[in-house]
Amino acid sequence: MPKFDLRPALPALDGAFRPAWGRALHRALRTTPDARFGYPDPRGEPELRAALAASLARRRGVLASAGQVLVTGGFGPSLPFVWRLLAARGVRRVATEDPCWPRLTATLTRAGLHPVPVTVDEHGLRTDALPDVGAIFVTPAHQYPTGAVLEPERRAALIEWARDHRALVIEDDYDAEFRYDRQPVGSLQGLAPDVVLYGGSTSKTLAPGLRLGWLVLPPGMEVDAPAPPPVLDQLALADLLIRGDFDRHLRRQRRLYQRRREALLDALAERLPELAISGAAAGLHAVLHLPAGTNAHDVARRAHDQGVALDAIDGRLIVGYANLPEAQAPAAANALAQAL
Repeated sequence: MPKFDLRPALPALDGAFRPAWGRALHRALRTTPDARFGYPDPRGEPELRAALAASLARRRGVLASAGQVLVTGGFGPSLPFVWRLLAARGVRRVATEDPCWPRLTATLTRAGLHPVPVTVDEHGLRTDALPDVGAIFVTPAHQYPTGAVLEPERRAALIEWARDHRALVIEDDYDAEFRYDRQPVGSLQGLAPDVVLYGGSTSKTLAPGLRLGWLVLPPGMEVDAPAPPPVLDQLALADLLIRGDFDRHLRRQRRLYQRRREALLDALAERLPELAISGAAAGLHAVLHLPAGTNAHDVARRAHDQGVALDAIDGRLIVGYANLPEAQAPAAANALAQAL
């Protein structure tokens, strides 16, 4: 285990969700009839699908009925299912943000689809450069890895393009719950439910190890659902959503992550004042810009030798703060400075 864990995809692994999760599991185990533990509905348990539809509408502006929600074992593990869905629709080329999550292009290629990169700048995806493709994968609320937020004009342009080209927009709403300078930006799906396939999970809000996620399909799209997670876990999540425990957890974590973000950025500014830091005040990571000509991947390897785990793209380090206690921020910044 690294001494300083700055991996950008990690929430706080301090078990804060466990008391409420344990109570929800206990209630589900105590009250669920034995017959419910037979072969489950492949689309997900009805209680969870209804609770997700209501919760996503309230928190993210998603417009969907419970019948449009599929429960999955996490958004990442459901990507091969999404690619098969696209292939069945005759899609062969899929636009991706550039830069993007490396696993995205790898899974696309393995599925026999061709990724087509589209540049991202400080305003998000360059919608003036959209190619002729059958689908596009986007992270509009907080682009990974640059931290840009897709501006309103480009959101409108993306929707217009999708409708004109009869293309499907796949929206990864991976950490949009966390915004520290304003209310979170609403989902793209809420603006265009007819052309957006929306995906999310509990990986950033609760813990990646729970393997709970969801897809929200456009109206009328009929698909064979992927294998859902265990029934008991689904019912426990439904319990958290219905009782309000999930929302209370989000409010606590939002305050915690804001403090941790400020602590790390202050430490980096003090120890490495010559390096710019970018990315919206949102999500679980920021972007540290390295001096011209510096190989970011070499720096990341040296940082690993100093006990710092993080990600790198060309000329930049992607630094997560959610799993780094505030008191450790100065030491982490010092270790990064030594790696440089």
